[in-house]
Amino acid sequence: MLTSIRTALAALAALGLCGLSMNRAAGGEIATVEHKEQFMVVTDKGEIVSWNLREMTFRKELSTEPVRLKWADVRSVNGAKTEAVLERYRKEAAGRICPDCKGGAELTACAKCKGVIAEKMRACSRCAGTGTVACGAAGCDKGMVPCPGPCVKWGVGRWEKWPDDGSIRRIWEWDTKDGKHHMQGVSRGHIGQVFEIKDGQFVDKGICTVCNGKAVVPCKACSGTGKVACPRCGGSKEEPDPEFTSDCPDCVEGIVPCAKCKGLGLLGEAAGSAPPAEEARVPPAEDKPKEKDPNAIYLKDGRVVKGKVVMRTDSEIIVKTETGKLINIPKAEVESAP
Repeated sequence: MLTSIRTALAALAALGLCGLSMNRAAGGEIATVEHKEQFMVVTDKGEIVSWNLREMTFRKELSTEPVRLKWADVRSVNGAKTEAVLERYRKEAAGRICPDCKGGAELTACAKCKGVIAEKMRACSRCAGTGTVACGAAGCDKGMVPCPGPCVKWGVGRWEKWPDDGSIRRIWEWDTKDGKHHMQGVSRGHIGQVFEIKDGQFVDKGICTVCNGKAVVPCKACSGTGKVACPRCGGSKEEPDPEFTSDCPDCVEGIVPCAKCKGLGLLGEAAGSAPPAEEARVPPAEDKPKEKDPNAIYLKDGRVVKGKVVMRTDSEIIVKTETGKLINIPKAEVESAP
């Protein structure tokens, strides 16, 4: 049976051996953290156990097990914006930030595995054992993308019915210095050609030299094949069979501790005098009670959901969050809602 990844992380972090271990605050620091959680933005109270320039380890109130919050998902700490918190941290840790892992911001992938040792492989579940998936680059259609040159392309520019015969044409309109208004149109048979207005005249410059008149060029992401290496198996066509795997002894979840700082992110003394959240907090937030946001939903467990109530039933409320997602919250868990 595989060891719980979360339990392993907590144990390694406590020993300072995990590649995601961070600068520690003596005794921890109580903080209010606003962060993303799945499709919601929530506010949790708890203890900042440790941090580095990539993420923090945070233990929520009434929870015995800490969680890792990436700074990219954190909105604020004790009222201070994430940018201010990180800037304060950089100043306090100046000269001690590990140059190899950039203070924990850069992680080292395990060369031995992807988090587990596979005793048996199976066909990759993402690409069905083909080693490739469809190219997802913007505009790529079977390996071709629209020409970046100035040629006529279907759907690009103004395409309308021509007044004389009702055919669909690419339209240009312009005025000349003598006050006359001009309109010119070309049919789809001219796709791949270049036209321009020069000195008041409509000029045909011939076939586009970028695409040779095709209006499309090979996609750089897939080299024109329409396929890219499967992100799950890396093109190997195989993945570890979860029934025949074991934990890798050299890493946690495929991440190896930095050899220079042992995963702490800092050189020298590992413990800081106070976490950045303490130094960067907004004083007024501590001097007076924080007023409730009239547009937020407050839950009995201390979480705050920001969004708009779009429907109420006898047992729950349906909220549209700031990210546009709809979530159902039981009324029994709600302390107050607009």
